[in-house]
Amino acid sequence: MRTPKPPVAGNEPQRVWWWATLLAVVTVALFAPVRNFGFVNFDDDVFVFANDMVRRGFTWEGVTWAFLSADIDYWRPLSWLSHMMDVELFGLRAGGHHLTSVLIHAANAVLLFLALRRLTRIFLPSLLVAALFAWHPCHVESVAWVAERKDVLCAFFWFLGLWCYAGYVEAPGSKRFAAVAACLALGLMSKPMILTFPFLLLLLDVWPLRRAEFTGDWREFARRFRPLVLEKLSFFALVALAATATYIAQRNVGAMMSEESHPLAARLANIAVAYARYLGMAFWPVDLAILYPMPRGWPAWQVAGALGLLAGISWFVVRRLAREPWLAVGWFWFVGTLVPVIGLVQVGNQSIADRYTYVPLVGLFVALAGSLEAWRAARPGSSRGLACVTFLALGLCVIGTHRQLPHWRDGIAIFEQAVRVTRDNYIALTNLGNNVARAGQNQRAIDLYQEALRIRPDSAETHFNLASSLAETGQGVVAEKHYREAFRLQPRHAKSHNNLANLLSDSGRVPEAMNHYDESLRLQPGNLEARFNYGITLADAGKPTEAIAQFEAAVKRRPDFTRARLQLVSMLAAAGKSSEAMAHNTELLRHDPESPEGHANQGSFASALGDWNSAVLHWQKAVQLNPGFLPAVYKLAWTLATHPNATVRNPKSALELAGHFTRLAGTQNPEALDLLAVAYAANGAFQPAAQHAERALAVAGTNAALAAVLRARLTLFQSGKPFIEGVGK
Repeated sequence: MRTPKPPVAGNEPQRVWWWATLLAVVTVALFAPVRNFGFVNFDDDVFVFANDMVRRGFTWEGVTWAFLSADIDYWRPLSWLSHMMDVELFGLRAGGHHLTSVLIHAANAVLLFLALRRLTRIFLPSLLVAALFAWHPCHVESVAWVAERKDVLCAFFWFLGLWCYAGYVEAPGSKRFAAVAACLALGLMSKPMILTFPFLLLLLDVWPLRRAEFTGDWREFARRFRPLVLEKLSFFALVALAATATYIAQRNVGAMMSEESHPLAARLANIAVAYARYLGMAFWPVDLAILYPMPRGWPAWQVAGALGLLAGISWFVVRRLAREPWLAVGWFWFVGTLVPVIGLVQVGNQSIADRYTYVPLVGLFVALAGSLEAWRAARPGSSRGLACVTFLALGLCVIGTHRQLPHWRDGIAIFEQAVRVTRDNYIALTNLGNNVARAGQNQRAIDLYQEALRIRPDSAETHFNLASSLAETGQGVVAEKHYREAFRLQPRHAKSHNNLANLLSDSGRVPEAMNHYDESLRLQPGNLEARFNYGITLADAGKPTEAIAQFEAAVKRRPDFTRARLQLVSMLAAAGKSSEAMAHNTELLRHDPESPEGHANQGSFASALGDWNSAVLHWQKAVQLNPGFLPAVYKLAWTLATHPNATVRNPKSALELAGHFTRLAGTQNPEALDLLAVAYAANGAFQPAAQHAERALAVAGTNAALAAVLRARLTLFQSGKPFIEGVGK
């Protein structure tokens, strides 16, 4: 199949854009169910909903961090900024984050179609490749997993770069070359998977651009190929710099597997088998999973068979290079773009991953589409049959993707699928346990963790999670054993020290608990839960100054940490530091305007300053946000019933609130009965007021001080007078 460059028909651009629009619409419709999916508690927490920088949206501190930090995996500022943008637009509602990924994926399909159309000048094969890319089940992971935004974003600049490169070849110039370089740079700022971009451009120079067409003479081919390599030296320099930075970052964060756990021989064997598995997934994408565990070893016959398959295909496509160059270009597109993630440097414990196929499978689709087009051109009568085969393949992709999508609706579904379709997957078992534990199914979680430990008894994370579920079910002694095993296996496991400290604190072993809090924070100063828990323990131990210091450190690092801010407000107020407490409460409401406790505090501060109208408004907001928040209900009802200023009082509302408080607190609660009596009296209903005051006296018991107050109010009600005071109780 040659790549003719005929004059463009007048209606050709309109035709291209109509089909591009249809491709995008079908893609969005196919992936639309993700709008109802939640986050997956496997990287989504690290990258989005529990990431202190991302969850604030766009802030100067967050943007600076995105560009200057590589402390989680590697440098990828554009991915971080895209997550921050989603938080600005949608908050932490997962559906919006999912839809952004779907829209980028649809844009990628259109860009790929336009790029291939511009590169090859052939319409239908380009459209077929783009549709296979858009609808292939293996690509569900990259689209439906919010944490993999980096995949779709990187591909966007990758395909845009291909389109720009076609324009550069059409009319070479420094501006067009710079546009290609900019796309490469932006792609690297999204995910370093694009490291192979310059090599891919060289493949495209062979075909379809034919800047170094192979005609059978290797020396002539090398002579024509050399200037094209020199042309791209700046691209190679850029990717070399990015590759070095990525290697250093992943080594520093501990993402790279050790030589002891993943020796070179085992990695090389897995590489051969992985290529064969990816090839199989391209044509038979079933039993897909979020994680495929690295086996202890591959049988020699499988490694040999995989090597034979790879060598045989490579030999075949090179032999056909002169006559059918799309085969070699497509095959080496597939092989080459997988190199950064194939496992030469092992990151993570997966043997393969669906997300790694996002761009590489395009190469296989190019080889397939080119072959179908060549077949059609050589056999004009075969068009109808080829059309049927094409529609069948696309239909199967759509069906496969439609069936794969529901597995991504939440963490339980995706890890149940992984456990079902893989073997000895202790990571999937552990993460399924995490998700069912959050759903309150602690016994099922314990069973899953124990099964994971049967497979991998030296997994510190699994010991930690098992201990957490055991502690939740009251099995503290056994839980302590597993926490200690977790940090024995992994001495820097800060979470185990924190949770063990919680366990020890609850059992009264406070000094030992404090030692483990200190160790947890030494290992992970940014562990805000440990800091919060330490503050609570210090407060309970009668060390308010030290507790306040912990809470202040927590809110300094995460200003929207409401629980820590509330504790800080309470302790500062108790220490007589009202102005500081008020300032922190104002800051709390700025970050969390829907906090009922924050509004209740603000009401109390306003009442202390004599601003009763403001106090009432804040207490009303607190009750609106949480009708069961008893302190706010009580203060509001009491003020509306007893305040000396008639413009503040509202007896009718006070009685409704008092009745609500009594239903919540119980009819044997003397304070509830007293409040109800006061509210009745405020409405002029002195007989029921006296009756409720008498009942309050009856249940007050031996509380002499309360009984004296209740008798005094009973006397008022019996004489037909309401109880009025100027300060809320």
